Amino acid sequence: MCSFEGSPLSKYDAVRAAAGWLDQVPEGGLSHVTWWEGNDCHNIDAWENEAAFGVFGENRLGPAMAEAGVSTEPEVTFIRPTRCSSRKQ
Repeated sequence: MCSFEGSPLSKYDAVRAAAGWLDQVPEGGLSHVTWWEGNDCHNIDAWENEAAFGVFGENRLGPAMAEAGVSTEPEVTFIRPTRCSSRKQ
């Protein structure tokens, strides 16, 4: 889970576009869900492992945040699931 205090939708859209998540899913990225509480942005991502998130953060997310002018450091929490299910299409 990742939270950014004081991060409006316009900043999120700029970071998402610069990181290119929708155009090129990052290696190891499985899913991404975002919501706001007031002006705070929250995300839950599923990754194959923490290392995959680290590579994405260093190579794509960090530079995208800098490009969009986001200076707030995210609060990141890693949770290891004990069970996982997904809806098959």
